[in-house]
Amino acid sequence: GYGSTNSLDTIKTHEFVKKSNVVILLTKATSPLQDMEEKRFLEEYMSLYKNEDNVVNSNNLFIVANKIDSTSKSVEQVKKQIKDTINSIYEDELIISDKNIFTL
Repeated sequence: GYGSTNSLDTIKTHEFVKKSNVVILLTKATSPLQDMEEKRFLEEYMSLYKNEDNVVNSNNLFIVANKIDSTSKSVEQVKKQIKDTINSIYEDELIISDKNIFTL
């Protein structure tokens, strides 16, 4: 997948994401969306799903924060951190709905 040491894996993943009905980005609840590969993936996702008005259709993007039991943060705090991170980096280019963020 993305971030693999084998560049062919990244190319295959890019093609797969382009054709996918649903895209799931797995992140850590302890530090959601702090990894450079996660940010790189979101930028790639945006380039694939941006329309002619420069708006990203994120209806098929689901973000799952795992290891919620490894953090003292509440589910709501983790979800808010994910939304805040996306908003601070991508502003109005990428908007993700609460219904598309999950924790495990």
